[in-house]
Amino acid sequence: MSLGPPGLSTDAERASLLSKIGYWYRDMDQLQNARLALEESLSLVPSQYETVKQLLATLIKLGDKKAVLE
Repeated sequence: MSLGPPGLSTDAERASLLSKIGYWYRDMDQLQNARLALEESLSLVPSQYETVKQLLATLIKLGDKKAVLE
């Protein structure tokens, strides 16, 4: 299932928006949705430092130690 919005022209644009969506979900304590959005963002552009930080913070809040180490 793709959470990304249609109509964006580049992977970088989609990844950026997904990263923001993930941040907002995490801020609203919807951690599973945040994780999905952040992981999809990183699947498009794996080198986004801020997105990696947000995903790690989300995984820590979820208590998923295995995923944090990976």
